[in-house]
Formats: sequence, C-alpha cells, structure tokens
Amino acid sequence: MKITDISVKNPVAIYMFFAGIILFGLLAIFRLPRDLFPDIEYPTLTVVTVYPGASAEQVEKEVTNPLEVILASTENIKNIQSFSKDNVSTISLQFDWGSDITEAAANARDLIELVKYQLPSEAQRPIIMKINSSVMPVVILGLQTTNTNVDISDLIEKVISPRLQHIDGVGTVISIAQPETEIAVEIDPLKAEKYGLTIDYIANLIKSFNLNVPAGSLKTGVWDLNVTVHGSVPSIEAIYHLPITTYLGQVIRLKDIAIVKKQYKQKDEIARTHQERGTALMVQKQSQANALQVYEAVKKEIACLQLPPETNIYEVFNTTEIIKGSINNITETLLWGGLCVIIVVWLFLRAWRSSLIISLAIPFSLLIALITMMVAGFTINVFTLMSMVVAIGMIIDNNIVVVENITKYIDRGIRKKEASIFATGEMGQAITASTFTTIAVFFPLIFAGGIVGMFFQQFAIIGATTMLGSLLIALTLTPTASSQLFIEKSKQKKRLKIYEKTESWYLKLEDNYGKLINWSLHNKGIIIIIMVAFILLAFILGKWFIGTDYIPNVDGGDLITVIQMPDGYSVEETEKVAAKVEKFIEDNVPEILYGFTVAGQTDQGLLSSVGFKENKNLATIVYHLVPPNKRKRSAEEIADMIVIELKKIPEIEQFNVVGGSILVSALLGSGSPVEIVITGTDLETLRKYAKIVEDSLKNIPFLKNIQNNIVNTKPEFQVTLDKDRMANLNINPAIAAMQVRQSLYGIEAGKYEQQGKEIPINIKYMRDELKSVNDVLNIRISSLLGSSYPLREVAEVQLNNGYIEIMHDNQQRVAVVGADINTNVDLGTVTKEIQKIISSIDTYDEVIIKQKGQAEEQAKSFKDLGLILVISVLLVYMIMAAQFGNLLQPFIIFLSSPFAVVGSIIAFYLTGTTLNLISL
Repeated sequence: MKITDISVKNPVAIYMFFAGIILFGLLAIFRLPRDLFPDIEYPTLTVVTVYPGASAEQVEKEVTNPLEVILASTENIKNIQSFSKDNVSTISLQFDWGSDITEAAANARDLIELVKYQLPSEAQRPIIMKINSSVMPVVILGLQTTNTNVDISDLIEKVISPRLQHIDGVGTVISIAQPETEIAVEIDPLKAEKYGLTIDYIANLIKSFNLNVPAGSLKTGVWDLNVTVHGSVPSIEAIYHLPITTYLGQVIRLKDIAIVKKQYKQKDEIARTHQERGTALMVQKQSQANALQVYEAVKKEIACLQLPPETNIYEVFNTTEIIKGSINNITETLLWGGLCVIIVVWLFLRAWRSSLIISLAIPFSLLIALITMMVAGFTINVFTLMSMVVAIGMIIDNNIVVVENITKYIDRGIRKKEASIFATGEMGQAITASTFTTIAVFFPLIFAGGIVGMFFQQFAIIGATTMLGSLLIALTLTPTASSQLFIEKSKQKKRLKIYEKTESWYLKLEDNYGKLINWSLHNKGIIIIIMVAFILLAFILGKWFIGTDYIPNVDGGDLITVIQMPDGYSVEETEKVAAKVEKFIEDNVPEILYGFTVAGQTDQGLLSSVGFKENKNLATIVYHLVPPNKRKRSAEEIADMIVIELKKIPEIEQFNVVGGSILVSALLGSGSPVEIVITGTDLETLRKYAKIVEDSLKNIPFLKNIQNNIVNTKPEFQVTLDKDRMANLNINPAIAAMQVRQSLYGIEAGKYEQQGKEIPINIKYMRDELKSVNDVLNIRISSLLGSSYPLREVAEVQLNNGYIEIMHDNQQRVAVVGADINTNVDLGTVTKEIQKIISSIDTYDEVIIKQKGQAEEQAKSFKDLGLILVISVLLVYMIMAAQFGNLLQPFIIFLSSPFAVVGSIIAFYLTGTTLNLISL
C-alpha cells in the first residue's frame, strides 16, 4: 500500500508524527475534564411558578392549567407533565432528542408572555430551567453560626457566594434555607377592628409614605435639573411612628395597632447538618468544567475564607467521590487489560522485538482516542473509558497479522525493508476490512436516540476512533518499526532459551489443535449436536434464569432516605421526626463520612430540579459512606437496616430508603423503579383506583416502599362567600378574597433600604391572634363605600379535605403508585407480575392504567438496541460481501456469531449479571 511504502521509506517523519501524538495525547490527559457521565443536555425544560399561600387545587386551576394549555404548543414537544402542590406549580416539558433546547426555552418564554396576565397577580414570574448533567452539585457546603451578630444572608451574598462564583468552572451557587431579613409589621387584629382598618388599607398607606418618584425636570437659568420626590422612611423607628388616618378621619400612629421589628422571615424550608440547623450551599459547575478540579478549587477557597467568630463552613456532601472511584476503577482495568494483552502476545510469540512492535499499538491507539476526545469536547467518563476497555483486546489484531506476515517473509530471506512493505501491503485490504467490520458494530450507536444515544454516542465514537487508530498504526508505524528493529535471517543469532524450552509445548498444542479440527471435520453430526445443545442451553438460561434490568444499581456509597409525615404536618414537626431519624442513622452507621438533611419546600422548588422531592411534610436525609473496600456492609444492606427502624416511628406515614449513588438516582429521575400511572378526570375516582393498585402491589413479596401520591388528603379550611349578602353591603368578592389572603399570608408594602440593601416590609396579622376559625371570621373586609365588616357577616368557614399534590400527564389528571424492588429481583420479573395485576383490574372507559417508569424506559432502550444490533449485522455483512466479492461466504463466517451470544449468556448466568443497558 502506498501509505506503507511512504512510511517505511521515511522513518524519521513517521517517528516525529507519532511523537506528536504522544505530545498531544499527554496534553489531552491533563486537559480533559473528568466526569461520571457524558456532558449531555437533556431534552427537558422545567417551568416552576410559585403561588404563595395557594392550595394544590388552586395552583392547578389558576396556574398549571393555563400554562399547560399554552406550553403544549411549543415546537417539537413530546410530552408534558405537571405537579401542582401547595404554593408551587412545576411543569416538565419533554422534547425529542436532538431538539435545540435553548431555542425551545426561548419559545416557551415567549408563550408564557402571552398568558402572564391570566395568572394570579400574587403568583411569581415563572422560571424556566434547562436540565443538563451539570445540574447536580459538585459539592454541598454547610454553614452554621451561633453568633447572633452575624447576618448569614449578608455573609452568603456579599462574601461566600461571590468568592465561590469567581472560581474558574463554577456555574451557580444555590442556597437552601438561607435566612431572609424582613421588616415585619405585625398588626393586632382587635385594635385594627376597633378603628375599622383593613390590612390592605394599612399596607397602601405604608407604601404611600415609602416612595421615591421621579417628577421630571426643571430649567433654571443655564441648568436643566431633574426633580425627584423623596418619601422613603429613614429608619425602622420612623415606620413605627407613621401616621394612619382612619375612615372616620381620626389620625393614629402605626405603633397604636402594630409592632414593628427586623427579623428573619419564616420559611417552609429547613436545612440540617451535624444534627443542627444551618444553611446549605449547592455549588454547581459549568457544563464543560472539570468536576474534580472545581471541587479541589472550592476546597481551597473555603479554607482561605475568614469567617466571623463562632461561624463555620464545611463540606457536607460531594459528588466527586464516585467520579474519582469509577474513573480510577476503569482506568485500572484498562491498564491491567493492556498489560495482560502484552504478556499474552509475548508468551505466544516469544520474541521481544515482535512483541514490542505489536504492543506499541495499545498506547498509541489510546492516545489517538484521547486526542479525539479533546478535539470533540468530550470528557473522560465511564463510557469513553469503557469503549477503550472494550477495544483494547482488538486493537492489536491488525498489528499481529502484519507482524506475523512480515516475519514470514523475513524468514524466507527477503530483506526486512522490502518484507515490511510487501507483507503489510499484502494484508492491507484484509485488516482494513476487518477493522471496518468492527467499526460497523459501533457505528449505529452514534445515531441512536433516547437514553441509548445519550449514554453510548461517545462510547461509539471513541471505540471507532480507537480501532481506526490501530489500523493507522498497523499500516504505518508497525512496518516502519519492523524495518528498523527486525533482524534479517542471515544475521539472526541463536533464539532465546525460553523459545527453545517452550517450543515443544507449542508444537504439541498446535498438533492437538490440528487433530481436533480433523476430528471435527470427520464427525460433523456430533459437532452440530453439541453446538445446537449449547444454543438451546443459552436460550433456556436467557429465557428463564437470567433477569433483565434497566440500569443496574451502583454502590456509590450514598444513603438517600425520604420520609413523609401525615398530610398537613408543618415543616417544624417534620424536622423533629427527621432529627430522630438522623440520630438513629448516625448512631448505628459508623461508616458515615458526612451528610445533610432538607425538610420542607424551597421557595422556588429548586430541589425538584436536582431530583429531590419536597413538601412541608417531607424530609430528605442524605449520607455518604466510606468507599466499599473500607466497609463490610453494602449501602443497600445498610438501607434495609434503616427501613426496619423507620417502621417503628409512628409519625412516618411513608418512606423510601435507597442505598446506591445519588448521581445515578438523579439520572433516573425522582420516580420509583416501578411506577403505575392511572389516568382519569375525577380525583376521587383516581384515588379509588390508586388504592386498589396499591393494595395489589402489597401482595407482591419482592416489592418494598410502596407509595401512592394521591391516597391521602389533607385537612384545610374553605371559606365560602355569600354573594347576595356581599352585594347588599357593596363588597367586591374578589377584593374580599384578597383581603382574607393578605390577613393570613401577609402583604409586602414596599422596601426599606439599609446600607445599600433593600429589605422587604411585610405586613401581617399577629399569629398569636389568629389561632381559630373564630379569629378568621373576625377579619375585617372593606366595602366599596369605605366601611368595613367582619368576615362572618358575608362568609362561612368549613373544614374540608384537599389534595397535597395533583399530577397531570399531557394535561390529564393522573395518580401514580410507585414501589422499589428488592435487590435479589430483576426488573423484568417485576414487570411481568405487574402486567398481570393491571390486566385483572376492571376499569371504566375514562380510566386508563399503564405501567411506566423504568419498565417503560427499559422497553424503549431494549427496542433501540435490538434495532441497532440488526443494523450492525447488516453493515458487517455488506462490508464482508464487498471484501470477498461474494454473497455466500459472509454467511459461513456469520455461523460463528450465535456462539458469541452463547458464551455471553453463560457468563451472565455464572456471574449473576442481568441483561441491562450497560451489560448489553
């Protein structure tokens, strides 16, 4: 081949070329980011809208429904799901793989603008979040202080967060349970009633005294000056003494009906570390940043912080441990694999020159792959390294063929340079075809969609590149090195002693192999029977003894415990139960390194975006354990021990304990491995069928942690307005409803500026004065004529039940029953049992029951992989047919393919491995 001829005749140029590969390969090793998975932007947008003080049904009706209707028209949308909870609407938009998510986000933003005036005025602006693999925090920090003079909010916003965000590679810093300062104006409802004042009237008065208004400009002489009306309050004391004119014209001071104080705002989220309250800071990296370098830089920056006395910041969780562990394990496998290949080659060739030249293919092929990764913007991750591990046994095949052929010609007395050129050219077409048949297996994965494409696209590209690199080496470096290092037959000295001592053994092995081939050719019937028996054995094992899974659980050393209290529990009561669980785990699990707890619900549903569940009656407790080689128990075994204890705590209504990897859990989503979705229109009907499904799942012994999102309701007070009575008293129902909301939830009356920081002024009734329904009925409602009346004159208050969470799937109401699977059972077995249950349930026409979750994703992925397998086989056949110029000969070669599957299935059975997305 011409490329070989040029290479052998220009050895210095070839050596310099491969020296360049060494140089750029080493550069790639140091510059390539490390991560667990490929850096992927999921085709998903999450729209979060906060509607403070609203129930789940109000959120569904007033926020989720109008947003869903308009967002359903987003281009390329595949599916739309929503969760309506107290105070928060979360809508998930799923697009086709390959969609431009940045453009989709812009389209969604434009559509939301069309309906923003239909949303309640109290609802916050919808936030659109793109989900990618960097959304999981690199490290979570805990911040605690016992110093009452320290303003934690100022410390985070002015010191810690800017310092962290200044680090190269850090994306965002999200705070959880960060204290927020407010100026609280707490009104005594009895005193307000005495003067006939409503809360909105007081709020509007305070706003009017706290304005800075640009009034235009004034020309005076040569000057043209701006005019500003300053009306802001200079101090908290000034707010306390603000004048208030009653409806009767009497002037009183705010202090006569309220107290004013600067305090931390009461929130529905609590973070805990070291069994104490604190603030958690989640540090996320930029999409192309090196997670390990970001983590190390954050550690150094934290060590350099000069914090106030009695204030501490420390690491409570980091996701880089599993990244380092996984990369180190696969890298070690790669190195040992390469070493074993070199040893095997040497043992069979027993010639150090031949072994050395063949072995050069391994490092140079891997370096070419690393350079490709750097150019393509890939990361060093589990899948790119796995592709190298898979390829390492094949990349020397071409070089063995070339070296053996060169040796053959040299042994015939041909000069080594001519032998290298001629022998390589003779094998060039064969090894090229062989390489491309291997690449044909990788090639279809590049174009795969869904999670298969997400995982294996880089795997395929790097695998194919590694094989192409080995072909390049076989056609250039190998013949060039052979022409330099090999010794011509006339100059060869006596062979190594090891060659002479082992020659008889190798001759005997070769002779026995020849006899086996000869016997096989004369006993075709027996060979066919043996082969058919192996195929039948593989079929039986695969059908009945080997299970199927989606993605196998990985012991990443993470313990994730989610506990749910009875519906209606306050976040403070949830925290108390979480503290009990914390104490038990920390007292009984000495393998713990660090951990944190989050109870309640964040202001903007931020935890939902990284895979956590949140609500006032929910708490998530996360711990990280020492590496598996430093403990006797697996994370799953520890999780099972925790489950036994949680069953003894009466306050816990539902719980879920997972021992594995928080990164894998985030990848799979916040759902359970088993999910049964019931679709309908009526919530009570959904609740009924969800309970039937839940009870049925309890009869399956290998399921645990069964959860029903709609099984229970929570008590809530419902105010029913008497519209006729309100009309007689000239009371606007909408204004009345708003005044009730403001009395209970509060209302913001502008900002107070202190040392350059704006602090909200929040007006609310004193909590101690609103403890019963009777107190609510005494809330003053203003009429359009200026007078006010107690709520009891125009409304009734009843105690009813409301739903905590209402889910939609493609704008239809759904209920979801989820469950986890015991470790000794595969997903395929569970899926079959659940299908039997679904088939046995009689439903009305408008009720549909389906199995989703990991079972659905498994079915899609296996279908994609099956199609890829068919395409790969066809491509391999076409390449061989083109090589042989014959349509029949490739079929003869393909007769060996089933036995590769047979060997794999037997290996699955012997090792207890399931058929899953990774093993396939």
